[in-house]
Amino acid sequence: MALMLLLNWTLFNQTLDASLWNSLGAISSRHQLSPAVRSATPSTTQKPAPTAQFEGSLDKVEIGSLGGWAWDAAQPNTAIKVDIYDGATLLSTVVAGEFREDLKSAGKRDGKHAFNYALPLTLRDGQSHTISVRFAGSPTELPGSPKTLLFPKL
Repeated sequence: MALMLLLNWTLFNQTLDASLWNSLGAISSRHQLSPAVRSATPSTTQKPAPTAQFEGSLDKVEIGSLGGWAWDAAQPNTAIKVDIYDGATLLSTVVAGEFREDLKSAGKRDGKHAFNYALPLTLRDGQSHTISVRFAGSPTELPGSPKTLLFPKL
């Protein structure tokens, strides 16, 4: 029985993507995820396509939230993911899959390439934070990134 449990546990662990396991553990232990992010928790870590043709923009960064859009012209009907950082610390990975009429009008297929993220309250510490957004799995930052803001203390 113990051997069977050990084998099942080993098989279970081998099927998990280690980087996802580590990033989810780090996120949940440090920050409360917004409801939209909780419902969109990734099941696998996204790797950019070898011929990725990224476009996008970090349109706004405010004390409570940020937003923008991200698109891969090589995968025009696929919502891609973005990584959100506070300095070198990964805050979250979110899907850029919300609809924006301006994106559809600009030829970004169905226009479902926007993202919004509620920044964690832990940033409200009276310090400056540099917030950046990258195409997930890539070192490439979105245009408009990074932004440095002073987050007032709660």
